[in-house]
Amino acid sequence: MNPNFFDGEKIIAYKDYYKDNVPDYGEVVLTNIETEGNEHFLKRVIALPGDKVRTFHGSVYINNKKRTLSSEISMNVYEEILPNGYTYKILNTTKTHDIEDFDDTVLPKDFIFILGDNRRNSLDSRITGLIETSNLLHKVVDKNHMINYLKFILW
Repeated sequence: MNPNFFDGEKIIAYKDYYKDNVPDYGEVVLTNIETEGNEHFLKRVIALPGDKVRTFHGSVYINNKKRTLSSEISMNVYEEILPNGYTYKILNTTKTHDIEDFDDTVLPKDFIFILGDNRRNSLDSRITGLIETSNLLHKVVDKNHMINYLKFILW
């Protein structure tokens, strides 16, 4: 999840948050992804049930609108803006064909599309497919937005 979270970093999460709540755009979730070890992964919610989503050459499109901004913030760091206005940074080290593209798909009820923020090095919905919301474990506190919130309170 680089550039927003790093390997070995401690996180704060709302345990079992999704038992009583539905996911929203931009939330960072701890989820089960079916792999050989059935591990837990941190990923960002990109698209919700009813959305049409695709990825193409490193960019995300939701309901036919490009969500990945074209200009770099810093070296290989870009910004995405989701339909609810939520913004975050991604590490996108390539704009070539070697990133997994995901064809236009309308998400059915109870399924979401998740991506890692380090797009070149992420096991996510482009590879594993859509994620059933019942596989969401916890909502992770996004430290970047928390820091801005705390600055506001302390100011």
